[in-house]
Amino acid sequence: MNKDAYLPPSEVPQSAIDDFAERLHRHLQNLIPADFEAFGARVTAIVDDMVPPNARDTYRTPFYVIGLATFEVGNLGQKIRRYQFVERYKFFVDMPDTEIGMAFHEHCYEVRNAEFYGILERGEALIRFAAALAAELDSGDEKAPSKYTRNFRRKFVHRLRERHRRTHAHERPSLVSRMLQIGEIKTKEERQVLERFLRNTYSTVTAAFEAIQEKLQEDERIPSMRDPVTFQKWYLQRVDEEAATMWHLFTDALSAAVKMPNDTSGSSNCEATQKG
Repeated sequence: MNKDAYLPPSEVPQSAIDDFAERLHRHLQNLIPADFEAFGARVTAIVDDMVPPNARDTYRTPFYVIGLATFEVGNLGQKIRRYQFVERYKFFVDMPDTEIGMAFHEHCYEVRNAEFYGILERGEALIRFAAALAAELDSGDEKAPSKYTRNFRRKFVHRLRERHRRTHAHERPSLVSRMLQIGEIKTKEERQVLERFLRNTYSTVTAAFEAIQEKLQEDERIPSMRDPVTFQKWYLQRVDEEAATMWHLFTDALSAAVKMPNDTSGSSNCEATQKG
């Protein structure tokens, strides 16, 4: 991996996560009437699934319930932010041999695809929790969790599909999966088979790539892989944009779930990415 291609993560800064969690906490606190004592059975059941049995009595007051919600929002924000780092591991790890390096690249690919599924599931659960809180305070949108799931699946259908392919044996592997699973070449015959496969694959991918490029504006075109440094920098930026999109999908849906006004101060790089 060429170290000159490295770019630090550019999206979902910690300050944006902290700011959103703080605004959510303040908004929920402001919704609670002075005489409000405890949430009902629905919220209590959700909380009981989130905390250890010996801590449940503590999480019966509105203060602790709201604190739990905002704490988990911060945790998911960290998970989304750290997604950007997975693709960057390879810049900091020197592999002792080719086989370990190939296993490491395949593992990173598995982790990235798995993260989408985890963020989707945890995001929907948190939005459902927030909507239940708000509903008991006469404020919220209980359709927000399903809207989030629908929008997330539509945006990241290829990532979720790839995770499914690599998990279930009945699915046909994608081209990327096949490339990652190529073993160490030990014989002349193996090399000949691989070279034939790569030649066929290269011609197919190149034709598809050129057809896509022709349909794009000049500033949207993908850099050539013949310039690996430029291509890798471009790829890292796309990874960061995925994190930004996940963060926006989550925060927009959660804000809708509790009817919290959107922040108009423009606190992160994410909005610029969405428009770019």
